[in-house]
Amino acid sequence: WNRIYFVTGSSDWVNVKVDLSQFTGQAEVILRLRFVSDVSGTADGWYIDNFYLGPSSYPMTFHQHVDTGWNLVSLPVQTTDHYVRNLFPSMQGQAFAYAGAYVERDTINEGIGYWLKFPSDVQVDVTGMSLVKKTINVVNGWNTIGGLSSPLPVSSILTNGTTVMSDYFSYTSASGYAAADTLM
Repeated sequence: WNRIYFVTGSSDWVNVKVDLSQFTGQAEVILRLRFVSDVSGTADGWYIDNFYLGPSSYPMTFHQHVDTGWNLVSLPVQTTDHYVRNLFPSMQGQAFAYAGAYVERDTINEGIGYWLKFPSDVQVDVTGMSLVKKTINVVNGWNTIGGLSSPLPVSSILTNGTTVMSDYFSYTSASGYAAADTLM
């Protein structure tokens, strides 16, 4: 047996994605999930939710909360429908992208940030294939980029042929812009 992941001493939920690409091409792979307790406590035990074994991109529904007013959002899943009104039916007005100036968009793409206005706080559900990595072309100056299907620490963003000259920023209608250490 090869141990590929181990958790010990955690009393909080742990969200884990394990890369099994080292086993690609093998005729048979057996996964063993082993749970051991010190039996000294009476708290709830282990739970496994949303166990998925397959390609790194998997079907999912992304739940995104938006606030009343302007929100900086992105498309966090791969989908065949990029029409913004189908993805965010409760939005008001137009979607705007930033390309040196604000430009209206009828369709949106994965990995790019867009400004959308909403009449009230609401949860938006977007279904597609998970977005686990994305290459985004950027230009000199400011760019609006989006996150992936799961939180992305900005320290894990790789640059190729460019230099990031400032912090990454998030935006909420309640507090405005703030330096971000994670893209959501």
